[in-house]
Amino acid sequence: MLALRRRAAVLALVPLAYLILFHGLGRYGVVNGDEGFYHAVAATMVETGDFLRLEFHGEHRLYDTFMNAPLQYWGRALAISLLGDGRVAMRIQSALFGLASVMLSYAFARRLASRRAAFLVSAIQLTTFQFVYWHSARTGELETATAFFFTAVAWCFVRYVETGRGLVLHHVCWLLLANWKLPLALLPLVAETAAFALLPAARARIGPWLRSAALLLPLGFVWHAGQLVAHWDDFLSVADRMLTQAFEPEAGASRHGVAANARFYFFSVLYGAFPYSLLYPFAFGSLLWAREEHGRVRLVVLGLFIASVFAFFVVVEKHHRWYWTPALPLLSIFVGVWLDRIATRRLVPSVLGAFALLAAGLALIDVDLLQTNPFQSRTPLLPLATPLRSWFGGPPGVAVLWIGLLAVALCLAGRFLRPRAAPALAALIFVVAFGVGTLRVMLPLRHLDQRTEMARLRETIDTARAEGRELSLPIAIREGGELKVRSLFARDFEIVPGSSGVSWWLFAPGDPRAAKSIRRGFPDD
Repeated sequence: MLALRRRAAVLALVPLAYLILFHGLGRYGVVNGDEGFYHAVAATMVETGDFLRLEFHGEHRLYDTFMNAPLQYWGRALAISLLGDGRVAMRIQSALFGLASVMLSYAFARRLASRRAAFLVSAIQLTTFQFVYWHSARTGELETATAFFFTAVAWCFVRYVETGRGLVLHHVCWLLLANWKLPLALLPLVAETAAFALLPAARARIGPWLRSAALLLPLGFVWHAGQLVAHWDDFLSVADRMLTQAFEPEAGASRHGVAANARFYFFSVLYGAFPYSLLYPFAFGSLLWAREEHGRVRLVVLGLFIASVFAFFVVVEKHHRWYWTPALPLLSIFVGVWLDRIATRRLVPSVLGAFALLAAGLALIDVDLLQTNPFQSRTPLLPLATPLRSWFGGPPGVAVLWIGLLAVALCLAGRFLRPRAAPALAALIFVVAFGVGTLRVMLPLRHLDQRTEMARLRETIDTARAEGRELSLPIAIREGGELKVRSLFARDFEIVPGSSGVSWWLFAPGDPRAAKSIRRGFPDD
């Protein structure tokens, strides 16, 4: 009975996890081009039986062969074989890795702190908008899997630094990450190199780490070595493209450089992890700069892993708002452990500041809870100039003034707050933040049955063909996204770029008007 009571809180998360991660997983159409692309490559593998070639509707995708291969495609192929070629198979891998990442974060926090901290971490990660919707658990991309492997590498490294055990498992997790998305394999190397340089406890373990790495890590590049030998000339062009994306600004980018990238990811984190993102500074400040040494090495190592993610992507010129997702489980661990420490050690200044910022953020930052529909289109980032509500009239600067006044008032109130009140205030912070986070991930589920324009068109075409009705070609598509349109229509139509408000035209294969339209940009009447 005691064991059941201890697990009651965790068991309460099970139905919530099902609703957030799995409910209606196949009801909505293709949201992002990447999920359609990855699924189409895996479906071709199943169809042809060739699991060593990444082909997208007749195009050999060598860039993805080196950058995003091969494990995730094989996993998708297995899902297609078991579940059929449908949208559930497209997304089930991401949803399962999302659940596995939540469970791993629970185990990690349990080791770092307590059972209560582990529950807090699981609840926070599960109700973070970014983790569910943007290239994550509910769409068939890579990010939840890379978050899982990145967290596993961090956990194994912490265990190795503390006990000297788990080094083989650490390297295996690193190899899985490298064979899921190759560039991300650099991040643990950066974090662990920094740990060896900064922490005496880690430095004492560097010898076995190097010897084990020399023996095991080359085994993880068998796929890449084989592809390198088979496609040496193409590899050079892939490497050139990768370096171009890393160090040259994207075409049409109005701002670039480290400062612009840092600004981009600041708002990506603010919006994607809101309201938990408001607590990140206090969690880091309280845990990393606390006077006590208990568990500090663990937290410093986790901080280095988080820093490696943002340092890498701030330098790289190609940026997307979901690139920071691998750091999200570790960020959730910091917040959960911090709230647990407040409850046990009564850190009054930290909890007051966090409550002030949380209250001000909820009152003034507009995340548009009711209108957000991640299944219809990509939710825009908060714009830099107008992220705040204008409740008090005037420009956003007036709202900033109100934030400052609220913070000052709460700090003054702290003079009269007794230490034993800190746990209650910490519980209030969690309840409020968790409530808002739950609303953010649950409310969009109202839109499960909605479709993008392309998805509706695909269903209309399939219905017409099933009923034997003739299609009127060419068909105009006004929604953008080359990968998405190719993943949905390339098997049945010749796709031609459009103009004058039409993004794409669909022609019957072999239609002579298609060649003319490629030159002219519109169908030949």
